[in-house]
Amino acid sequence: MDSLPTKFIRNLENFYFQGSKSPMRRFLFDSKAIKALKANTSSQSVPFPSKIEALTAFLCKRIAAASKFLTDVPKTLAITHVANLRPRVDPPLPQNIFGNLLWIPIAFYDPLDASMELPDLAIMLREVFARLTAENVKEIESESTLTTLNELFSVSTNEKIKIFRFTSWCNMGIYDVNYGWQKPVWVAHMGDLDAANIRSKHQFVFLESACKEGIELWIASDDEEIRVVEKDPEFLAYAKPNPSICK
Repeated sequence: MDSLPTKFIRNLENFYFQGSKSPMRRFLFDSKAIKALKANTSSQSVPFPSKIEALTAFLCKRIAAASKFLTDVPKTLAITHVANLRPRVDPPLPQNIFGNLLWIPIAFYDPLDASMELPDLAIMLREVFARLTAENVKEIESESTLTTLNELFSVSTNEKIKIFRFTSWCNMGIYDVNYGWQKPVWVAHMGDLDAANIRSKHQFVFLESACKEGIELWIASDDEEIRVVEKDPEFLAYAKPNPSICK
């Protein structure tokens, strides 16, 4: 029988990586598109969704719509969104403290549930993050953390569940750091678009645009859903595919 660390490493690699390489896609949501999506995502429960909540809910909706065109529609879609634990512990930790102090909340939804609209998806996301209270974070610090993470990562082995992984690099001051050649003009994810073929599995990364008024979405996936989404008129009504960084 495999040891817990061995199972953990195997499940971790299966959760985040795949055997074949994936092309990288880049889209830009400008300030006008973000404002419209925030308005469309607003509800009584979440009257002021954040930019990332609105964009994530929008992506979840388009992925669900795209899934309906597949021959083998997944029973359940799951999304993970990396959460920064620094402000969630008691007492809160400084934002600049070094290390990967994070957790990976996970939310499940039915791709065939036509009643799930943008506000419902935003509420789902807000509720998942709301569970990361200081009290619950204390449990993460216990000796059972490795077991809990192993159970989370093992979800990816369930053939009835398809997982899409989100993370946001916004508001991290990336454009304010002098990396040795002065402050950057533009920050990209995982290199040049033509050269970037990576093994990340269904990964969505949000980055501030160079002008800091919009948000770039970088997608590492070559699944059928994504090929449908990138041609989806409703998606392209808000997302500009790989525009020039000079505009």
